[in-house]
Amino acid sequence: MTRARGLAVLLVVALAVLAAAAGGASAGAAASPFTPTIDSWHAIGGISIGAARSAVERRYGKGVVHPGWTVVAYKVPKGSLYVRYHAGRVSHLETDSSYFRGPNGARVGVTPPLGTCHRTHDGCRYTWHGFTFSKNTRDPASSSWESFRTVKGQKLRAYLGLHGYKVARVVVSTWPEPACQLPPPRGIRPGEC
Repeated sequence: MTRARGLAVLLVVALAVLAAAAGGASAGAAASPFTPTIDSWHAIGGISIGAARSAVERRYGKGVVHPGWTVVAYKVPKGSLYVRYHAGRVSHLETDSSYFRGPNGARVGVTPPLGTCHRTHDGCRYTWHGFTFSKNTRDPASSSWESFRTVKGQKLRAYLGLHGYKVARVVVSTWPEPACQLPPPRGIRPGEC
């Protein structure tokens, strides 16, 4: 075999190995449990309000429960996804990750515009994509945008927690949320209320 032919065979083998590695990498990416969406303000990352804990654990694993917390933390790209369970079902989803994007581009890191003042009896009311701005008068740096809706007969609250005027966390929960007892009573799994 000539030297040129040997180099050509080596090049073909190297390209085949690279193609196989790229195919394996994309197959791994397709199997990722992380769906980068906030769906209609009732689901984050493919986890819906009302989903069974066992389904969440199959998709994301067991997660981490920190002492004194009533939520289970799951590591996701660019941050964490926090889930609270009530009677074995998801009642609260929260993320500090900009990986998840909601309808109309809402996500951690954006600064929703205040827009036009809608006059009310006590000042201005600002709205943005179905959310109403709520200024925290005690701590203006931690104001929020809130929206309430009913999905499948369940009243839900979508909340965009701000730091300054940027979204720092996105929360979707049942409304009103079930009261959580701290520490949880004996026999209650960590992360349950």
